[in-house]
Amino acid sequence: MNRVVSIAAAALVAVLVSRAAYAVDVEGKVNAVMGERVMIEVGSPGSVNAGDEVSVGFTTPDGDYIPVGKWRVESVSGSTITAEKVEAMGPANVGMRAIVHASAAPKGSAAYPTKGGYPSKEDYPSKGGGSPKGPPPVSVESDAENAYRTGLDYRHGTAGVAKDLPKALWFFEQAAVQGHVKAINEAGYAYQNGRGTQKDYAEAMRWYRRAADKGDGEALNNVAYMYVFGMGVDKDYTEAMYWLKRAAETGYGWAYNNLGAMYEFGYGTPHDFKRSIEYYEMATREGIGRAYFNLGYMHERGCGVAADSNKAMELYNKAASSGIEKAKERVAKAVQHERFGDGFIEARFVWDEAAPCGTFHD
Repeated sequence: MNRVVSIAAAALVAVLVSRAAYAVDVEGKVNAVMGERVMIEVGSPGSVNAGDEVSVGFTTPDGDYIPVGKWRVESVSGSTITAEKVEAMGPANVGMRAIVHASAAPKGSAAYPTKGGYPSKEDYPSKGGGSPKGPPPVSVESDAENAYRTGLDYRHGTAGVAKDLPKALWFFEQAAVQGHVKAINEAGYAYQNGRGTQKDYAEAMRWYRRAADKGDGEALNNVAYMYVFGMGVDKDYTEAMYWLKRAAETGYGWAYNNLGAMYEFGYGTPHDFKRSIEYYEMATREGIGRAYFNLGYMHERGCGVAADSNKAMELYNKAASSGIEKAKERVAKAVQHERFGDGFIEARFVWDEAAPCGTFHD
């Protein structure tokens, strides 16, 4: 028996009355998205007609169906139907579940009536809430991925929707509760930085730990970051080192860079410039622009390696090419000196100021 939670009693009556009027619900899956239109592959096209309403959404592991909006059938060709968007909270994505409310549906009714015809955060609260329960999911993994991608669309304002950070967080959380690791990290990031919600470091840490428990390198690195800066937890460099080493074991590039910084500055460990350089070099092999900058600084100042201003300049240029503003400033501040000898020209770069080895630089 279907169960409905977080919806007023009057709405529940409307659901039961309107759903009883449908001849049949036809299950399908979105296989193409073309602007405002979607193409849906259905299993029983015989009962589907032009004008029928279509609900598109995803299903949670508990079987709760969460629609993102309403479409209307334009045409039927074999087992493929084309439907045009009527109203939607988010974009449809390939692989999403579709339910066609076939033929006998009264015009203008909705299978899942909510505010404006699509779910709102109040209808489906992210903490302890629920949603109208539908048939068992065809693919939980696909549903979680679709929710995650819809969240990204709202975060960046892509796929024809306006940027809306609260909606983005809502979709990230829907994917996160299904175990989608990237969505879990996005939820943590939103709470850490106040994107779509109030800043809540403890809540951010809760999400990061959830992904870290799955062995995700980014999440392990994020947990370490929270310990370094005392966000939602007591500042603890030793604990941060523990989490960074676990993150580095997964091959996560930023963990290499951050371990290099810990050894350079002596956070949670004695200063070890040679080890710092090793980790920075590992990070550069993962394409981390900041690591090129940090490594350039070590070569400029001779920290754990012989000072070499030309090597430093080479590394600063690589960092600048990857968009590191501090590296661009370092390149701009360099003064070139040339020395002429027998058949050669030696050029070296000199900077007027720099922090000593082992002291913080940015």
